[in-house]
Amino acid sequence: MSSTPLPLTPSDTATPAGAPAQAATPAAPPAPAPRQSNRAALGAGISIAAAAWAFWWNSLGNDFQFDDQFSTTHNSDLLGYEDSLWGVLRALIGGFYKNRPVTNLTILANYRAGSLVDQLASESPSEFHAALSANFGRLAPMGYRLVNVFIHSVNGVLVFFLVNRMLNGPRAARDPWRPARSWPVAWAAALLWTAHPIHVMAVTYVTQRATSLAATFVLLAALAFFRARESPGRVVWRRAILLAAVLLLGVEQLGCAAFLLTTWTRGGTIDPAGPIGAWLGTWLMVTSAPAVIAAAGLCFPRVRDAAAAGLALFDRLWKGDGDQAAESGGAVRQPSRWAWWPPLVTFGFTARALFGFAIWTRESDAPLAALRAGPGALALGVWFAACGSSLLVAATAILPRSVAGGGPARLWRLALAGALFVAAILAKENAVLLVLSLAAMAATVGLPGTPLLPGRRTRVAVAALLLAAAALVAPLFWIGQLQDHWKIGEAADSVVHYVKEMWSPNLSQRNFSMGERLMTEGRVVMRYLGLLLLPLPSHLNVDHHVIPSRSLAAPPATLAAMLALGALLAAALLLRRRRPLLALGVFFFFAHHAMEATIIDAELMFEHRNYTPAIGVALIGAVAGARALRRAPGWCGGALAGAAALALGWVTIDRNATWATAVSLWEDAAAKSPKKARPHGNLAAALGDEGSRLDRRALRSDLTAEEVADLRARAEAVYRRQLEEATLAVRSVEQNEAFLTQYEMTLGNALRRLDRLPEALEVYLRILARLRPAVQLDVESAVALCYAQLGEQTGERRHYEQAVPYYLTAIAVEEQSRALRVTQLRRDDTFADSYHGLAYVFERLGNRDAAEHYYRKALGVLEVHREARFYLGQLLATTPGREEEGFAHLRRFAAEYPQDARAAAIRSKVPPGPQA
Repeated sequence: MSSTPLPLTPSDTATPAGAPAQAATPAAPPAPAPRQSNRAALGAGISIAAAAWAFWWNSLGNDFQFDDQFSTTHNSDLLGYEDSLWGVLRALIGGFYKNRPVTNLTILANYRAGSLVDQLASESPSEFHAALSANFGRLAPMGYRLVNVFIHSVNGVLVFFLVNRMLNGPRAARDPWRPARSWPVAWAAALLWTAHPIHVMAVTYVTQRATSLAATFVLLAALAFFRARESPGRVVWRRAILLAAVLLLGVEQLGCAAFLLTTWTRGGTIDPAGPIGAWLGTWLMVTSAPAVIAAAGLCFPRVRDAAAAGLALFDRLWKGDGDQAAESGGAVRQPSRWAWWPPLVTFGFTARALFGFAIWTRESDAPLAALRAGPGALALGVWFAACGSSLLVAATAILPRSVAGGGPARLWRLALAGALFVAAILAKENAVLLVLSLAAMAATVGLPGTPLLPGRRTRVAVAALLLAAAALVAPLFWIGQLQDHWKIGEAADSVVHYVKEMWSPNLSQRNFSMGERLMTEGRVVMRYLGLLLLPLPSHLNVDHHVIPSRSLAAPPATLAAMLALGALLAAALLLRRRRPLLALGVFFFFAHHAMEATIIDAELMFEHRNYTPAIGVALIGAVAGARALRRAPGWCGGALAGAAALALGWVTIDRNATWATAVSLWEDAAAKSPKKARPHGNLAAALGDEGSRLDRRALRSDLTAEEVADLRARAEAVYRRQLEEATLAVRSVEQNEAFLTQYEMTLGNALRRLDRLPEALEVYLRILARLRPAVQLDVESAVALCYAQLGEQTGERRHYEQAVPYYLTAIAVEEQSRALRVTQLRRDDTFADSYHGLAYVFERLGNRDAAEHYYRKALGVLEVHREARFYLGQLLATTPGREEEGFAHLRRFAAEYPQDARAAAIRSKVPPGPQA
């Protein structure tokens, strides 16, 4: 079979009649871009990585902040992790980020490594191992922060290589501002980017590992893509698209399969006669044919020609015979006008199957039990077999039959770029914007190497890639919705609700609609630019207060910001040819803000969103600096870049110190956003935790009476501050029921800790009255605790009796959820507190059997529950005939908490013996 010739370029058109024939002169290949020496690259990389570690070193000992507890220490899917495939799957698609399995995988690796450290410390007790466990254990923040800083240091080196590629683009030489040597400018840009304090939130904040990790894969994917273009020869597209099918749409359908897996394993099987069975059967018939043919062609060389013929036949069934003449003439065919509807049909089948299953099971109350084998596993295998072939249908309609030449290095580098791109999206969804930044490079400095596809097929292939990437992101949202809802029908309702609330602030938890968010983001992006250009410590904040724009004139800065950004984009478009490097910096910045600065349902402003966009600003700054110093001695540029990096690093170190504790972080935020509720509310919660730590320290046996009194006084002062901040938060909160409940709970807790129990009870009951009939677990427990403390304060039996039903309600709901669901509604320590509180109330009511039962339940949930262990031992020690069992519990309490003041009394009064 003869190879198919490449399509003609405009310069290769036929010679007009009568014109003298001219010999075709092949165009000379472009001269390779100058590259820095390996020694220079090594030195630049080491200095950039060293800067990252130097400026973030003081963050390693910081506490977990903000949502870090929910992604690490309070992540129920990590705490319940099992050494099994099912346990890993739970950890990857559960927890805080249900739709970011790659990020969850790194958190799981941190947790697992910490568990090994804890195990080593328990098996080989010593001061060294105890210190190792305290700093690098599974719930210690230092290990997680080490990984974050390492990721940032790697990203700094990758930014150096990416910027160097930008400076050496095929059309970059036309820019008069382009420096003679590219690598010093790339080094300066990467160093400034690495040291910038706006990245503190993306690096120091463990939860935002998703942002920095996605940037790692984005940068690696871009560099692998450039290397693929620079490889000799052409890609054999038939094999490349088979591999792309697995990497792109296969992963997209993997998300759908994971969705249905979690559905099937939570109750029920597929009914072949039901809606899902009918649609799945139709889909299997449509997609299985190309899968079988392609697999046969790949696995058995003897039937490869027959497989190619079968794919061609299947292609004609989809497309008709519009391109047969072109193919028979031996020319590479152009894309069909119907090339888009096969992938759309495939995605339609996916969506219809999901929604059909949701509707079919909407009224189902089947128990959420695990179905890990049998019919469910077989159906899942069939689903995967169908999903893996979906992109083949689109590929046969879009991509050419064959391309002359070989090039396995190019093929595998392209495959690596695709795999890294998929990993980036699975780390954080906005990594899909890599396609826009590559388009910005193509429109300005050009992409290195030769095109992967000739002619207009390049645009078609890029559009197909965009469609596949969008399809990859969509089912991840479904997985996240499923994890948060009891039934599939509720998850479907949540998706519909999400679409509605995009344009209605009354439905959304936000105080703005998505249209208002779009207008507001113009002002936000301008503030981002200000922070990038002048990152003063007084301007950096973990929680900026942004007033939503209600119209273009309210506030007036809305229209001005949008006009300024429009002018900036227009200038970049006009300068695209004359100043391609400056235009690329502008386009790169806007490209990576194109998702979070639009209409998505998210907070208005967070500094970590500038992590990748800041590369564009760093490029502009480095190029402009090199231009300004073009006549200065060579060492001036490096000295200026180093001085600027030191200045930025000093602010970074200062910001990391602010992030050291929750109190210092939210004190800073409350001072900078005094009219916003969340900084005050979070500061109040942090003060409550600080007061609790002081109270626990006051229980130590090695303290004098004066030291205990001092600690109690300090705790009371902290609680009074907590009350003030919680009051400010409740007054400042806008119409948002979730935040109002959170801040009123903090207010009630502050009142309760100050022994203002009637006022605290009034706040708790007000919350319940507003949120009934839904059960509010934490509020139920708080009301019960308040009644129990009132009983202690007044000695009235009726208060203890009033506490019982609230404790029982909270415990019953939690027990039911743990029996039916993989994840629990509350943490083990909170759940154990409810059991302990109920046991204490029953003991005060004289029901010693019930008290013993619930003390044991508390220890069953959390074996190290301090109070349950002590009170159970005290209860049994005062029960005739069970004194020795009680003494065993008390001895264990004294051994586990030797510094507790009660332990000294136990050691002096309880005779020696075995522990419980």
